Formats: sequence, structure tokens, C-alpha cells
Amino acid sequence: MRLSAIQKGLSLLPSITLEWGFEGCQGRLVELSGEAVLSGVVELVAEAQHAGEMVAWVSSGQRPFFPPDAARAGLALEELAVILLEDGQQATRATVRLLASGGFGLVVLDTISFSGRLRYPPALLSHWVGLTRKHQAAMVVLTDKTARQASVSSLVSLRAEFSLTSTQEVTIHVLKDKRHGPGRHWQRRFLLPHGLRGDSVFRDSRDPSPSSRLARISGGLGFGPKADRQAP
Repeated sequence: MRLSAIQKGLSLLPSITLEWGFEGCQGRLVELSGEAVLSGVVELVAEAQHAGEMVAWVSSGQRPFFPPDAARAGLALEELAVILLEDGQQATRATVRLLASGGFGLVVLDTISFSGRLRYPPALLSHWVGLTRKHQAAMVVLTDKTARQASVSSLVSLRAEFSLTSTQEVTIHVLKDKRHGPGRHWQRRFLLPHGLRGDSVFRDSRDPSPSSRLARISGGLGFGPKADRQAP
């Protein structure tokens, strides 16, 4: 009788997702790094879009990702809000405004695309944590940190590293997970971008002129400097 009661109680508990994916990132501040990190975040974006969530990608205008490769990997570019900014401080402020709007289920900040190190003041981190919990959104920060380097903050809820095991296989290794603990890992296979060398799966583009679908929309959203905005 006691065993039956325990089993009944367990059946009422919410299911725990231990597979890697967008669902496990919701409501959390996430830090991703590694040589194949773009492959990993593109997969998350595609999953979020498939789940009906709006996604925003904040990056430097000098080093945006390569749109054709992203589309080939499954992203709906016409449904992806891309904010290209020159200043890292503007970029972090933009992520707060995007999360606060409640309209985005996933916000990606590509810190690797900016020259120099971005600063993460306590107020910014508190906004990230509070807003992700409030709206059950995922705030994903891409960094070039190694596993041995300190995280962006102790407030990061989930940290993972994406490493190449072959030209098409990526290992996802969880370095930190406040919900389920570190140490888990998964293998993923990704499509190779056109013209890819054998040393990476999905590379950051250095082309400063992204396609028209990824045109600069920072001025229209109020993230860019006033001089960049066009008069109505």
C-alpha cells in the first residue's frame, strides 16, 4: 500500500527533461562555449522556432554569423530578429529590453563577435535571471571561455561546452547545471556548411555585409545610436 502511494505521488511530479535542448534552457541564464558553439546555438534556435517561440540574436555588426549556413541548418531567417550593434554595452542593454518585452522565448548574445571583453555588472545579471524566470525565457550567452576558465557569473544556471570530435560530430559537455548537476554529455551530428574546411562544423562569418534578411534593425528597435535611426 505504501509503495503504491509513493508511485502515485511520483506520477504527479512534473517530468524532468535531461536531454539537451531548448526545453532544458527555458527560465535560465545559459552560457555556451567551445569551438563548435555556433552549431550548438543554431540547434537551440531551430528548436525554439519549431516550438513557436520568437528568437532574438544580438551580435556585433562586424562579425555576424553566416546566414546561408544558418538557413541550411534549419533556421527560419525571416522569423529571426537579428540586432547588430557595434558596442558591447549597447548589446547587453538590448538583451534586457528584449527579455523584458516578454515577446521572446530565446535571446542569444554572441559576445565572441565583439572585440574586447564585455562587462557583466550585478544589475545586468540580476535582470537576466529575474526576467528569464518571469517569462520562462532562455538567455543564452556565447563566450570563448575554456572549461578551465571562470564562468561569466555564479548566477549562470547552465553552462556547456561544444567540442569537435570529428568534422561532423560535436560533443556537448555540461560543465555546470544547478538543476541536475554537471557531467552529462551528448553526441550530435551537424550538416557541413558549403565550402567548409575540415577543422570546424559551423564557423562565424567575418563578412561585414549580411544578407538583406539579416539587415540592421537595431535603429528600428531603439537599440542603436540615435544617429543611425532614420526619420519617419
